Amino acid sequence: MPQSFADVKARPGYARIRGQESRTSLNKVSILARKLTSVYATVTTKMEYKPEVYQHSAGLIIYYDNMNYINLRKYYSQTLGGSALSIIQLENGEKTEYLDTRIAVEDVPIYLRLQIEGRQLWFEWSYDGENYTRIGRTFDTTKFSDEYCKYGEFTGTFVGLTCADRVLHKHYAEDVYTIVLFEQSPEEFKHFPDTYIHRFEQESDTGLEMNLLQKYLFVPLDIFQKIQHNKNGEIKIANRLEAWLAFLCMDRPEEIIAIIEKYPDFKDLYSQIYDMCRNIEEVMAMFSKELLEMDRNTVQLMIDDMQKELDETKDELVGTKGKLDEAQGQLDETKGQLDETKGQLDETKGRLDETKGQLDEARNEVELLRRKLAELEGNR
Repeated sequence: MPQSFADVKARPGYARIRGQESRTSLNKVSILARKLTSVYATVTTKMEYKPEVYQHSAGLIIYYDNMNYINLRKYYSQTLGGSALSIIQLENGEKTEYLDTRIAVEDVPIYLRLQIEGRQLWFEWSYDGENYTRIGRTFDTTKFSDEYCKYGEFTGTFVGLTCADRVLHKHYAEDVYTIVLFEQSPEEFKHFPDTYIHRFEQESDTGLEMNLLQKYLFVPLDIFQKIQHNKNGEIKIANRLEAWLAFLCMDRPEEIIAIIEKYPDFKDLYSQIYDMCRNIEEVMAMFSKELLEMDRNTVQLMIDDMQKELDETKDELVGTKGKLDEAQGQLDETKGQLDETKGQLDETKGRLDETKGQLDEARNEVELLRRKLAELEGNR
């Protein structure tokens, strides 16, 4: 018995399991299980459990490795506002939560049962341990094998109990994904016409290796549509991921029918969208408070931007005024120099006028002398 998370002494006849990290974790998980030695088996447990937040869950699990398991769990559903049962599956790392299995349950002792019949397995639940109700689909037992599981853990298949409490174990963090959906993808994506999911991770330019949590998914929806439409003119949804992408970008009747036929739980989503389209006023009223807050925030942002622009303009005006004052000083200095030069020019002009007068007087005297000389020559 693992003492780190399980206790059989605190309450005789019961196994008390303390929740730890997510079942996909490679560190501390709470799974109390035994190896499956037959493909015909019934596994039953009576569980007393009251989840308080959506990170709390506990239940039955069939487990191959941290990338391949099916879990019937009791958890806190935010949608239903209380405890609920649902089935969650991880198949070669692809997670599927079967929302059509979600059902509200009371916080009283509950029985969970796993039935394995050769190549098929399914889950059931009950309040009294006698009258069981089947929950969810029938799963393929053969997928819990070394041949099907991609990661090659070679663990064998286990069945047992599991509990998770990701609130009290904040030191562990799962990968954080930023998902970018392109309705019209950039030109770079056109070089990969057969790929509609591009995964990116961060790495160091020095070669330092660290397990950074942030990862990125870029999904060109237009390329996804082209891939779907190229399948002999038929829409073939291969998995739930493609169903969700089709739900986001396809709206032709035949496309919607193809999605619903493959995954009936999408019918409720389309019904909700249809109702919203029919009652647009109700939708607007539902979001009016949020829209009002957005408007208020937008106005405040505009005011802040305008104030910033005004402050910048004021600073520019102060700087411009200083330059103008400096230019005015230079103009005043230049004007003084021009006035001084004008005075010098006026003085020079006066001297020139005086000199001109002297020259005229001398010219008159010369002319007078020339006339006298002419008279003297005539008297001879």
